[in-house]
Amino acid sequence: MFENVSLWVSKHQTLITLVVLPIVFFVLTHWIANRTDKRAAVDRVAQRKLSKQIKLAEFDVDRLKELRRDLTDYINSLRSWRLTDVPSHQIVTGRYHKVLLQLDRENESYERFVKVSDYLLEAPDFPIFNEEYEPLKSLAVDILNDGKANTYSALVKVDEPQ
Repeated sequence: MFENVSLWVSKHQTLITLVVLPIVFFVLTHWIANRTDKRAAVDRVAQRKLSKQIKLAEFDVDRLKELRRDLTDYINSLRSWRLTDVPSHQIVTGRYHKVLLQLDRENESYERFVKVSDYLLEAPDFPIFNEEYEPLKSLAVDILNDGKANTYSALVKVDEPQ
């Protein structure tokens, strides 16, 4: 059997060199290129998912920075308003509503924030002591910590197949 193949190869060496080898090289090259394209496509999909998660995390970080700034402005202006009537009640309630718009109504901190703020905004015209601001301050810390946890979970979340 081997002798027959060897004999056939020696008789048709030119045919093999001119036709068969280029076809084999073409098929092999095409197969390798196709595998490389598929691998590159998978890499691009993974890169897009990672980029999307990073952008979402950056957006959440920016949102938390803005919320922190707005909570600080609100608490400071509320305290200042209660002590000196400056800034006006309208400015304080405007800052209160700005913070409310940024909070998640589904979160348990939302209702607590509304209750504490309503008490401080609607309290009679007597000065409110520092201890009475503590629930609002600790609630602000809780809200910001909840936001950080949500940002972290969004960053490490694995996308489910769609």
